[in-house]
Amino acid sequence: MFVTYPAIFYKNKDNEGYTVVFPDLEYGSTEGRNEIEAVQMAQDYIGSWVYEEYLENNDFPKSSKLDEITVEDDKFSDISNSFVKLIEVDLKEYVRNHNI
Repeated sequence: MFVTYPAIFYKNKDNEGYTVVFPDLEYGSTEGRNEIEAVQMAQDYIGSWVYEEYLENNDFPKSSKLDEITVEDDKFSDISNSFVKLIEVDLKEYVRNHNI
């Protein structure tokens, strides 16, 4: 089973890293030292969130459309290099890779 959620990748002003925010997952967040690691961390965050919902027999949160997501300016981020991206996770693979 695949799930897909939008994530806002805020480029950090002070380093190469990104802070990743998930509007559909109660604005939870994670981060990575670069874009590749930030995407991996985003996949892990979504996988753990959705798997927990599955274990509790809850419905998965509805996924917003990309055009519904706004990158908001803040004093910590380089907004010109921040972006929204859809992150897809194969839950079956996530569970297998994490020995759950």
